[in-house]
Amino acid sequence: METSLSRKWPSIKCPSNNGISMSKSLSKNSGVCSNLLLVEYFEKGLVLHYQLNPRKALKKHDIKQALKEEIGEEVGVRCSTNLEGEFQLYEVYVCIDKSFATGVIPCPTLPYFTCSDEILFPAFNVQMLKKNGTRNSLELQVE
Repeated sequence: METSLSRKWPSIKCPSNNGISMSKSLSKNSGVCSNLLLVEYFEKGLVLHYQLNPRKALKKHDIKQALKEEIGEEVGVRCSTNLEGEFQLYEVYVCIDKSFATGVIPCPTLPYFTCSDEILFPAFNVQMLKKNGTRNSLELQVE
């Protein structure tokens, strides 16, 4: 599992890291409301990474609608701005049931995020980072 985690978990964060330091941080924050053991939590997270396939959905034109169709539930899409002031994808917010038994569930409430009608999803380069070092990420919210 560590090999898969180091290969796939960082691919949902830009720029990538080795996956291990991020997984340790996530285990302290994201997995605490899950009923799963830490190893089970990350195994299920990797399975969801393959099932949800957000990159496939993002290749379509309307990001929110494409993600809803691909994932099966409403999502929150959060943007940041690059150095040119263009909106770029920052975070996709989805809700997962605590046991991971049913996977994605309707979010009781979605956070309000502001994005323009045109959102960039470019290949990573240094220009994507804000001056304060904010990075793009895909985060799974466990409800």
